[in-house]
Amino acid sequence: MKVAKLLLIIFLIGNLSIYCQDLADASKASGLKTNSLYNLTKANFEYNVVSYSGQIHEISVDMAGNHVFGEEAAKKVYLVDDMYTYEVPVSPGNPTTKRMIQKPVIYSAVKKIEKQLKKDVRVNKTDFNTASMKFNKVLEVAICIFNADTQYLEEKIKKISTTNELISIFTDEIQLNFLN
Repeated sequence: MKVAKLLLIIFLIGNLSIYCQDLADASKASGLKTNSLYNLTKANFEYNVVSYSGQIHEISVDMAGNHVFGEEAAKKVYLVDDMYTYEVPVSPGNPTTKRMIQKPVIYSAVKKIEKQLKKDVRVNKTDFNTASMKFNKVLEVAICIFNADTQYLEEKIKKISTTNELISIFTDEIQLNFLN
């Protein structure tokens, strides 16, 4: 009987150890970092990405069209649309297509930010250069994280209620590490 209790205790301690390791791995994967001084958690998302500048240079002004925030923003918007959306036929033989969105949470967040920044510039709430810099940063992040695992980022975006918080996530809380 004592041997059975001893084996049960060893088994439970082993399982607890494995559970704690899994929990630690999950917190690393989610991007949650703990500030040991205050023991507060703040979501910082870090992604290892490849530069997309070659793709931007391949896009002509005719392909990208015009954008309020300039030629570079127009090319990035074109690239975001090209990456995040695709067309599928509605039914065989029918020439109409349906637009499908990959990672709809991120795509809709980018579109909300674009709409809000345009409005802020129009009503003189934000100056043009600041809005343009913010929007270009948001587009850069959206392009770079397209192939990354963004599950935890998308969960956080779903909880956001204001566009300013969305801008803050894309410009302040996401760190891109460019690989060679």
